[in-house]
Amino acid sequence: MIFKNRSFFIFWQGQLISQMGSNIYLVVLVLWMKQVYESPKTLSNLLAIGNLPIVFFGMFLGLLIDRYSKKKIILWSDFASGFVLLVAYLILRHVSLSLDAQYIVIAFLTFLLGATSCLFESASAAILPFLVEKKDLAQANALHMSTDRIGSVVAQMLGGFFFSLFGLLPVMLANGISFVFSAVSEALIEPIRLDQRSKEQSPFQDFKEGFQHIFSSKGLKEYTALSMILNFSVAFSWVTFPFYVEDYLGKNEIWFVYILALQSLGIIESLRIHLLLRNKKMQWGIIKTYTLDFVSLR
Repeated sequence: MIFKNRSFFIFWQGQLISQMGSNIYLVVLVLWMKQVYESPKTLSNLLAIGNLPIVFFGMFLGLLIDRYSKKKIILWSDFASGFVLLVAYLILRHVSLSLDAQYIVIAFLTFLLGATSCLFESASAAILPFLVEKKDLAQANALHMSTDRIGSVVAQMLGGFFFSLFGLLPVMLANGISFVFSAVSEALIEPIRLDQRSKEQSPFQDFKEGFQHIFSSKGLKEYTALSMILNFSVAFSWVTFPFYVEDYLGKNEIWFVYILALQSLGIIESLRIHLLLRNKKMQWGIIKTYTLDFVSLR
């Protein structure tokens, strides 16, 4: 059983706690923005700010992850996330601010969380080979990916209830504490083999080789294009659904949460179907079909 591996279990529970907290907080934040500002443009700007780090720095993350300790990147990413959340909570809780000033604080917080999230997710995927034996790597990867998706479903379903019961600030506080707890636990991770850092050649050479590898592979080019389309499409749901559900359908925020949960369940089901298919051409065709259907519904 892979959970007998102490380091992997510590890593997994840290991932679960931080992902659950982040997804609950995101749902609550979107609902709070809808309630307070009543502006799709304001909400879309905030979500765009959160994605700026991955847009500008995402392509360089691999170079950073390869050159520094993955464990330290994971630990300090979680600690930094917890720290900025707790600082923002104290400011919003104890300082009297106008709505514009509150928006600036939350926008700055969202940008920082986007940056730490990029680092955490990239290092998390890269550290697995150093935590488990080669024979357990496939199981560890599957558990890592499924935990992220299933955690998203559960967290999104809880987000609406948490917003109704507590509002934004208590959830922000709890999320900050959960990140700090995860960071403390991740300090106990002990890789089973040395985390080699690649410093033999310059970062620019690594970057150039990475692009050459992507453009020389038809599969990677299609995967990259597909990922861009899919992520671009998914972003619309976070902006439009809160207003569509409340202003057009006349339902409360819980229905927005249901839609998000169904969306995540649909992604999980499509992955399950993909894994069941043995024919590679058929697998790729199914993925394209799901993506086109998904985009057309937007």
